[in-house]
Amino acid sequence: MDKRLLVLAGGMFSIGTDSFVVAGVLPQVSASFGVPVALAGQMVTLYALSLALLSPVVAATAAHWPRKRLLLTGLVIFVLANAVTALSPNIGIVLASRLLAGLGAAMFSPTATAAGASLVSPEQRGKALAIVIAGMSSATALGAPLGTFIGGWLGWRATMWFVAAVATLAAMGVARLLRDVPTPPPLSLARRLAPLGDVRVLLTLATTWLAYAGLFLVYT
Repeated sequence: MDKRLLVLAGGMFSIGTDSFVVAGVLPQVSASFGVPVALAGQMVTLYALSLALLSPVVAATAAHWPRKRLLLTGLVIFVLANAVTALSPNIGIVLASRLLAGLGAAMFSPTATAAGASLVSPEQRGKALAIVIAGMSSATALGAPLGTFIGGWLGWRATMWFVAAVATLAAMGVARLLRDVPTPPPLSLARRLAPLGDVRVLLTLATTWLAYAGLFLVYT
């Protein structure tokens, strides 16, 4: 198996874990700062909003960046944001750091899937995408339970350090293994959003949005 794809999957694993593990430590965060659980739950909301809203913007504005630089920058921002979360003295800084973590994830995750597909021959692209995206899927089954266990054992701040550590390892792998990642032709934000003019695309997105909204309402 191509080690470069495993490195990208590792980065996706850290980003996915950061999405799902927070719900397991919300009571601890709430008690730590003396705030309602509902307020602490905004850690999930702000991270997800930042990731969702900034992904197309970053893809358009940083289209001229080399893919490796974009991947590394995203992971560095993500690691620093989680470190800030772990060190935060109050809930306000925690929530601000979650927005920053979402920016790092928005820089890395779409780039990782595109880079994974470009690293292999056309007939292998489906398999490559499956490997990279499996990192995100495995975060639900492995990352979130492990992070919650760490939180119960060492505290919620240790959980955030765990996420940062996994992302750091992924960044080291990207720096070492990904040498030449083909850069696709740049597309403007308007062209990236053009498919939204198709009603079928809008219906698909609306269905996906409702499904994930229901998931996270229960989850947090």
